[in-house]
Amino acid sequence: MSWIKTIPYKQASGHLKTLYDHIKGPDNNVDNIIMAHSLRPHTMEGHMALYKAVLHHNKNTLPKWFF
Repeated sequence: MSWIKTIPYKQASGHLKTLYDHIKGPDNNVDNIIMAHSLRPHTMEGHMALYKAVLHHNKNTLPKWFF
């Protein structure tokens, strides 16, 4: 758990709740690294956009199991 104040899934509302709903795992689990963005959801959007552009680009030559 990070020392940064975070908003857990159960307490999220509005735009943050919508973002959490798109990236949550089983049992409404949200990774701590993502939850660290909870006070500034626009940074979470940027984080996810960069993550997807880098690791999920269709021209990647690394096998999926590598990352």
